[in-house]
Amino acid sequence: NAVIISGDRHIGTIAQEKIPGLGTLTEITASSFNRPAKFKETDPTYLGAMFPNENYGLLQVDWKTKKLKLELKDLENKVVNKVELSL
Repeated sequence: NAVIISGDRHIGTIAQEKIPGLGTLTEITASSFNRPAKFKETDPTYLGAMFPNENYGLLQVDWKTKKLKLELKDLENKVVNKVELSL
């Protein structure tokens, strides 16, 4: 299993895809702080809808429970999308 952290797309998304023989690939894309998207985008790998407004990503590792939490938050710190993964 692998996690990709990306940005500079002017949207926020969390995507996930199972790759046969390798495991699950999860990607969090967080951006933008200053130029929200003027388009809508869908993808079958997205967990939930894309978030077009200003956003940022937060990753939290809990070593005790062996969990990784990925969150997309808006500028008011509200969680707009999230996923929790086992390490």
